[in-house]
Amino acid sequence: MYKGYRISFFLLIISSFSCSALRDLGTLQKPTLSVTNTRITDLSLKDIELTFDVQVDNPNPVSVTLNNYRYDFMLNKQSFVSGNAASGISIEEAGTSSIQVPVQFTYKELLETFNYLKNEDETEYTFLVTAGVDVPVIGFVEVPIEKKGVLPVVKLPKIEVAGLKLSKLSLTKVDLELNLSVENPNNFDVALSDLNYNLDLNGASPFSGSIKEQINLERKAFSTLSIPLSFNILELGSAVRNVIVNGEQIEYGFTGSSSVGSSLPYFKNSNFSFDKKGIVDILN
Repeated sequence: MYKGYRISFFLLIISSFSCSALRDLGTLQKPTLSVTNTRITDLSLKDIELTFDVQVDNPNPVSVTLNNYRYDFMLNKQSFVSGNAASGISIEEAGTSSIQVPVQFTYKELLETFNYLKNEDETEYTFLVTAGVDVPVIGFVEVPIEKKGVLPVVKLPKIEVAGLKLSKLSLTKVDLELNLSVENPNNFDVALSDLNYNLDLNGASPFSGSIKEQINLERKAFSTLSIPLSFNILELGSAVRNVIVNGEQIEYGFTGSSSVGSSLPYFKNSNFSFDKKGIVDILN
């Protein structure tokens, strides 16, 4: 008799636990997503990387598995960068887990796709991410979330030949002054350093030089730069010499490169190249 009571009591306990477990399983629900942080993790004249911290919250009394995720980075309601990745992260009951989703692209790709941005300092974006989660009983479910934000549009500095002036003429050499116009079209300060250049006049042997001093440009600012040049008059040739002496127009080619930096904490020094051709008056 006593033994029968023990068995009955044991079965009652099992039944109670089973009912409780069934009730818990009956309340299972989809996990939720949230974007807890968005930051620029890399930036240069050429490209940008944004990183999104996505948190998955599991409200259930059982663990779930973050199987995979996919994302779509959109500008002007148009898909620009998309991707997906497998995960396999287990999220404990009533627990959370975070993933980092990096989005990378070049500014060349950006401006080729969205030409209207070439005169803009920033643009709005929409980041869509969908997580695929395996939930017991319910099965595989997809959980989406949307995050809006703003990213900077970085543009290359501009260097133009503004003029060429005859400073001194002797029997053996010609001294010229090359005037440059330098523009920073960005909404933040930049600095040019180690500027190396080559100048050829009417196809003559190019003059090479460099500027070691840093050229600081405030946001949306123009600056002028004068470079003294000295040529051996015999190396220039009679045709070029006559153009300079007579103050006529002359064809030029001006090429070179510079390192560009910024005070922005996440901006990476970048190489900037220029290649300019045109016609300029020789001022006496």
